[in-house]
Amino acid sequence: MRLGISGVSALALALIAGACALDLSGNGDLSFDGGGLAPVDGATSNDGSLADVTTAGDAADAESPPDANRPADARVDAPRDAPADVAPVDACPEGGCPPLATCKAIFDATPAPRTSGLYTVDPDGAGPSPPIQVWCDMLTDGGGWTLVGRELPNGSGQFRYLDADTNNPPGIANDTQAGLIGKRFVGLYTDVWIDWGASYIRFTRPPTLDLFANVVGLGVALPAVATNDQKLSGWLTSAGGGKLCVASHDNDVRPGDTSWAVVPKDDNNTVCGCDSMGWAGRGAYYGGAPSGQQTGPCMGFGGGWAGAKDTGEAKGGITQTTETKLWIR
Repeated sequence: MRLGISGVSALALALIAGACALDLSGNGDLSFDGGGLAPVDGATSNDGSLADVTTAGDAADAESPPDANRPADARVDAPRDAPADVAPVDACPEGGCPPLATCKAIFDATPAPRTSGLYTVDPDGAGPSPPIQVWCDMLTDGGGWTLVGRELPNGSGQFRYLDADTNNPPGIANDTQAGLIGKRFVGLYTDVWIDWGASYIRFTRPPTLDLFANVVGLGVALPAVATNDQKLSGWLTSAGGGKLCVASHDNDVRPGDTSWAVVPKDDNNTVCGCDSMGWAGRGAYYGGAPSGQQTGPCMGFGGGWAGAKDTGEAKGGITQTTETKLWIR
């Protein structure tokens, strides 16, 4: 059976509130129930010590080494081509309870052990859209991740406009198609995970910017960010944190060089999207609009996920060679 939950009791629903907690009181404290993300910009860890941006070698990152004391599908690139037969949780014996909104909600309402696999969720609840099937990673970095985007090697830019919907949840969940459905989860998540090959970036979503909403934000500070990319980690650490840049939305804001990026806090290059002319800027980037479709002053390069690139390195027009995935929690 491929439904993760047929219903949930009022008591179980109360557990949903136990998701990742972000203190916005202004004192910089940040806590996660799953661990794995490091506070930045002077934030303190639970023991009161200063916590830096996570690097590939940090003991706080359970992905290094990937197989140490963890099930196989707890790795960053967890296999998803053989969905598990996930047993439903009968939390509503009378029946008739609707699916929950996200994998994190299911995670919170389900007793351990939790299994990664195909689940049914309903992001808009009583709204007009029907429930959809998604892949849930219930193990990596504390679990509760919903796969909302998948782009194949040599992809054609499905992630260029994060507020677009490719309307193919089954294909994304079953690893048969590329696509993006993040806009269905606007306001329903706090954490984002980008993974490509053996590399990843995870960050806490800024409270003032939702990646999948129809908004542009060129330099919004990230409350917390972690990566195992050595180059990007060094830049973030040196700058004392990172920023999220979302420079495009469908269909009227289409920069030529880059569409969105995770950049160090001290990078302010935004003339051509999330970089400036001459490929100025450093961070991890997604390519911009193709030639002839750009709306800004810079050339249209297109391309997909470029990964970490320094000033002078091309950030658009990159043909990705590994599958890239977007997750929310």
